[in-house]
Amino acid sequence: MSRQPELISYQFRPALEGAAIAAGILTAEHLGLYRFRGRLPLPVRYALGVAALGLGLAHACHARGDLRPVYDGLTIAAIGGALVTAAHAARWLAWKRTQTETERHDAAVYRYARLGGA
Repeated sequence: MSRQPELISYQFRPALEGAAIAAGILTAEHLGLYRFRGRLPLPVRYALGVAALGLGLAHACHARGDLRPVYDGLTIAAIGGALVTAAHAARWLAWKRTQTETERHDAAVYRYARLGGA
């Protein structure tokens, strides 16, 4: 006797709810942090965006009762985030080594002016 393949039905609701949660957090984050965009390092901004997407994924997985994809997502995000942070640090160190005395002076003057000096 042959077995009939089980029909799999996909539930869109958890994915749509997760997308709505992620979109809401991303929108609030972009509106709330817009004035600080120049002061937040790029890896921090990446991490906030990935965290918002992760919360949407976590909601969808929790609604389905299977959190294993969340663990996979956390592992992927942690490894990718570490690599991006290391790349930015390496680029910053290379720039710092090649920066001239004039560029260091100009940067110090700019920082002093931004803090409300002269």
